[in-house]
Amino acid sequence: MATKARSSKRPQGARVHRGTTPSHWTTLQEGVRGCFPAVNPQALGTWLDALAKAKVEPELVLFVVLVCGVQFQVYRTDPETVMEELRTWLVHSPGGMRPQLADVVVKALAPGIKQAVDAQWKAGPESEAVEITGRPPDTRAAWAAAALIEELLAQRKVPVKDRERMTFGLLELLLGRGVESREYDRRWREAAGSRPSQLVARLSEEYEKLIERSARRQYGTEAKARPKDWRKRHRALTHLFVVEGFEAGARSVAVSTPTGLWELLHGTGISAVDDTGPGRSSGSVPSTKGQSR
Repeated sequence: MATKARSSKRPQGARVHRGTTPSHWTTLQEGVRGCFPAVNPQALGTWLDALAKAKVEPELVLFVVLVCGVQFQVYRTDPETVMEELRTWLVHSPGGMRPQLADVVVKALAPGIKQAVDAQWKAGPESEAVEITGRPPDTRAAWAAAALIEELLAQRKVPVKDRERMTFGLLELLLGRGVESREYDRRWREAAGSRPSQLVARLSEEYEKLIERSARRQYGTEAKARPKDWRKRHRALTHLFVVEGFEAGARSVAVSTPTGLWELLHGTGISAVDDTGPGRSSGSVPSTKGQSR
């Protein structure tokens, strides 16, 4: 059953601009919104409530989406961040300028800084410089995340209809726009049957290890010292990443994941420059009628 899609127009601000250092996201949700700036916070909360009702830990899903977003990110450095760092250096370096003079210098250099930064694209967890001609593949991460989460929901035994509805809802959330039925069908079918089960299993294992590290940091190595609800307390990983931030944590996981597992997504076309999304064997779009956005 096809859904009546919202406008497919690309939202303003969908292309990510980042600072010169990793963003200090303080929660999993903040990290997901950082990687996918078109996400509506209220709609995301509604979608996470549906996950919880399906007996799936929302934190695990957010973790997988965040790591996927960092792995497939394509972005430019925010020129405002560069200018702010330059101003700070001018004022606070040995023999620094007066703040008023620093403001004048930064203002004079601003056009050149913006031009230089806008010409530099970066990609991946290690922020490698890339050359892009035409429209950047900035929806790649959303399609990749949708492929991984559908597999994750399958591994958690979520019924097929609910799984497809949730996957489609997530895809629209991350893209920040409606998805036409023909686009959905075409992209899913281009690699029908592709299920990155090994990659999902690996990321799930990494998540469990991080929960355990978080618990040990607070309670020590003695299991008996932990309260009964210790896992619930640490699923969000905030105890672990409160200092370094969630982008740095997600980068570490993405980089440590074997390249061969990420390449399992190559058959879906996610890694292609033309921004082709993953494929599926189903030929219909699950209805999202009545869902909150």
